Amino acid sequence: MYIKQKELFKGLDKGFIKEIVDLTDKKTYRSEDVVFREGGHANRFYVLLRGRVRLTVGEGRQVAFTVNHAGEAFGWSSLLGRSVYAASAVCQAPTTLLRVDRRRFNMVLDSDPANGLVLIRRLAELLGHRLHEAYQVIGARSGFSTSYGTGQVIEAVPPA
Repeated sequence: MYIKQKELFKGLDKGFIKEIVDLTDKKTYRSEDVVFREGGHANRFYVLLRGRVRLTVGEGRQVAFTVNHAGEAFGWSSLLGRSVYAASAVCQAPTTLLRVDRRRFNMVLDSDPANGLVLIRRLAELLGHRLHEAYQVIGARSGFSTSYGTGQVIEAVPPA
């Protein structure tokens, strides 16, 4: 149960994890292979076993995140009710991934709501962490300072 020890699946029942592992398939990619494209149908999410995957966004293919630690999950759009991927994923080295089909994964979540809730909470935590990292990168590139408050921005309005 390799997947059990990783962040997304921490604290989940062993039987629940086994159900998820049983619906995965393993695929090997070469360097420069495209796993999925931004705007493509979000039908799977992925867990890195080995290798390196760069997630990019926009026409300029700006790097949003690099997945390079075994056990890291990506392609989360498929788990969040989005019909398309928010980024493109391209292998930067020979890479092996576990692929999880969205439809089958949702059936497992529906069959065990208690573990499904724990998993969704973990997912929200991880996404929040990744969003915070993205904000830091954007702030560093744009010259804006990082906000450690509520994250709300108040627009200054000149006096009348």
